[in-house]
Amino acid sequence: MVSLGFGVGLVPEIVLRNSPLRQRVKPLPQQPDLGPFETGICVLQRRLKSPIVSALWEQVAG
Repeated sequence: MVSLGFGVGLVPEIVLRNSPLRQRVKPLPQQPDLGPFETGICVLQRRLKSPIVSALWEQVAG
C-alpha cells in the first residue's frame, strides 16, 4: 500500500538501503523516537523446508 502512495511505513534504514523500491521512497525529515516495540515473525509451513528459513525459525521460535 505504501509503494502505491496510500500509506506510511516504518522500516529500518538498512532495509531501505537494500530495498529495490528505495528510489520510490521518500523518508520523512522528522523522525520521532519510537521507543522500544515488539515485532513478530511468520513463515509459510512449506518454507520451513529451506535450511536458512528453518535455522532462523528455530532461533526465534524456540
